[in-house]
Amino acid sequence: MHLINDFLRRGDPKKAATPWNKLTARERSILKLVAEGRTNRKTGEFLNISAKTVEKHRANLMHKLGLRNAAELILMALDMGLIERAGNTSNAVNGAADGPVLASDMPSKKPPDGPVMSLE
Repeated sequence: MHLINDFLRRGDPKKAATPWNKLTARERSILKLVAEGRTNRKTGEFLNISAKTVEKHRANLMHKLGLRNAAELILMALDMGLIERAGNTSNAVNGAADGPVLASDMPSKKPPDGPVMSLE
């Protein structure tokens, strides 16, 4: 069946198999939530499914996309535009060019006033 579908899609660029089109709607949701940093448990709570179900969907989508670990999953989500790099927001706010965020661009953190408690 896949062979026939692939043959029929070949002539229509709109139906070309992109990584996004390979995933089910549930796998897409899980990809986005996991790439945002949610655990399987938190993703399951958000979607009202068990953590084991999230784990299974996550394994399926990683297999479909040829990913081996969470880092590759996050990079794929960045490439697909599902999430943004953390530095992009601060650069846009500061009016900086598409360069690295420098320490001088970051707000300084002043120590709190008053006595500091020791953890010892």
